[in-house]
Amino acid sequence: MMEGQQPQKRRNGHQTHSEAIAAVKFELDRRGYEVSQCARNSIPRADLKVISPINRKDFLVAVTGLYKRNPWKLKLKPPGADPGLFRVLAFVPEDGPKQFFVMTETQAQHLIRADHTRLNRTDRYPAPGITWRKEEQGEPGLRLHLSAWDIPPK
Repeated sequence: MMEGQQPQKRRNGHQTHSEAIAAVKFELDRRGYEVSQCARNSIPRADLKVISPINRKDFLVAVTGLYKRNPWKLKLKPPGADPGLFRVLAFVPEDGPKQFFVMTETQAQHLIRADHTRLNRTDRYPAPGITWRKEEQGEPGLRLHLSAWDIPPK
């Protein structure tokens, strides 16, 4: 650390998650979706209940937030689990623009498995998730989902 610099404070994980949920809710609201926050004890796998603006289809959204470019920690699920669930990876840095990676849960699980294969990890690896490296190496995986707000039902 340079002389005169303050140590960077670590952000509380709950603060990041709450900020990510609020940012995703705002993005869906401005696209015409009706959005309400789920109580974690009633629907533990989702953060938001959403109704689409045109077809009035309801669906669930799970939000994972980061404020630094760390790996996205996500649980590895059996193939076909939560087929109607949508996932938004929300990058909410303290300074700089927010980024949203929108996908189905099936697509998220595919990205997790691709990282496991690339890194020679088994399904029993204790900290599964999606790394930013896929984007940095020019692989289309994560980048395909950047601002992909057309993926959820209309």
